[in-house]
Amino acid sequence: MNKLLMLAFLVTLMGLMATAAPQDEVDDMELEEVEAYDHAEDAVESREAREAGRKRRKNKKRLGKKRTAKKAAGQKKNGRKSKKQKAVRKSQGGRNNKGSRSGSCRASTDYTCLINAMTYLNLTKTQVANYLKQQGRIIAANKTGEKKNGKKGIFAATAQRIIRSGGGNSAALSCQGSTTSNGAKNLTDLAALLNGCEAKVKAACSTENMPLPNITEVTACVDAKMTFKGMVDKCQMMKDNGTEACDCWSNDNFTALVTTIRGCKLSDDQKAVTAQLKNCKTEFSACKQAEDDGMKAMSSCATSKADLLASAKTLTENSAGIDAAKTKVDSLANSTSSSRAAAATCAEVITIVTEITTAVAANPENSTITTLTSKITSISSSLVCSDDEKTSLMTSSTDLASAKESVDGSLATIKEDLEIATGSAPTPEEISAATSSPTSTSATSARRNIVARHLLNRFNLN
Repeated sequence: MNKLLMLAFLVTLMGLMATAAPQDEVDDMELEEVEAYDHAEDAVESREAREAGRKRRKNKKRLGKKRTAKKAAGQKKNGRKSKKQKAVRKSQGGRNNKGSRSGSCRASTDYTCLINAMTYLNLTKTQVANYLKQQGRIIAANKTGEKKNGKKGIFAATAQRIIRSGGGNSAALSCQGSTTSNGAKNLTDLAALLNGCEAKVKAACSTENMPLPNITEVTACVDAKMTFKGMVDKCQMMKDNGTEACDCWSNDNFTALVTTIRGCKLSDDQKAVTAQLKNCKTEFSACKQAEDDGMKAMSSCATSKADLLASAKTLTENSAGIDAAKTKVDSLANSTSSSRAAAATCAEVITIVTEITTAVAANPENSTITTLTSKITSISSSLVCSDDEKTSLMTSSTDLASAKESVDGSLATIKEDLEIATGSAPTPEEISAATSSPTSTSATSARRNIVARHLLNRFNLN
């Protein structure tokens, strides 16, 4: 019974230890475990031999004392006893030898069972688990690739929109009236790239082009590994009953399954599929980037350089005006003066801030924004507000900060459009020298917004 308890304990212990084994060291670890089992078996057998030797010496000593006592009682009686003792010793010796042979046989069975259990648990935690994970990665990669392949047609549609916006001649597209400018070349390159995306994505992402393993072999391996895992789980559930557990681990069906499992290799296939998926993602990302760049290119080419510079000038002035107005509002909100001015004056500041934020939300290029901000910056520095008004002005300051972010964002977009169309970013001097025209600025802004909305709507549909 002690051996059976030891068996159950070691099986559980080795099952836990096996979980830490890395995939690349599976085969080496199995060889080391078999050697460890052999040493453990030799050590246990040596210990049993020492125990048997001590028992024999103890029996001899006890029998020697009995013979000495009987000799003192009489030679005749002693003679009869001596014969009887010899018979007893002979009988005991036979029984002891028989018991030793039986115990040795049982111990051998226990050790074989233990080795089987530890080997099968290790295979479950390493080769079986790793194979199933690798199969899962292959399936996931295949699904991802096919999903991206299903979107390959969207790029050709964007290319056609770019070609139409550039005049219709895909070999010489026009940007701001020129077919030789940096913007025109950019439109032409983007259209060509997007037109070729469908073939590139299909070659990199479609299922038929994925380096998938032999599905029949993988299915057979998965079935064998799942059957093996189920048998191991069943044997583990019997750990409280040593005899039943040992019979379970000694099941002959394990042998054929182990051979099959060790012959199933999927690591190289999984690496190949993973590499192909990476290539698929690279090609798809390049096409998505070209699609985004196409939207910017169309926006930049839809408006003349002069109009873009005029918009940039208006936005620069609006940003500076909002910044100055925020400084004044902060000053009023944080004033510590105890004097009291008319409440309507402070209320007017709050109202103007609301008008500014509303105008920015409608169109950051609106030239009336600077007019509104100047009304705030021209207020006397001696003006103070009530505590309630100061609280409202703090909120107004936050609103102005958000409005400035919106204006600055639009200014950055205009500068980017100019750089795409001309090949270089506009200088502060070019922006300052531009001629502002509220009418033309509003019109060009509207045209850009139409282009942007059209493209964004198309993106949302996909």
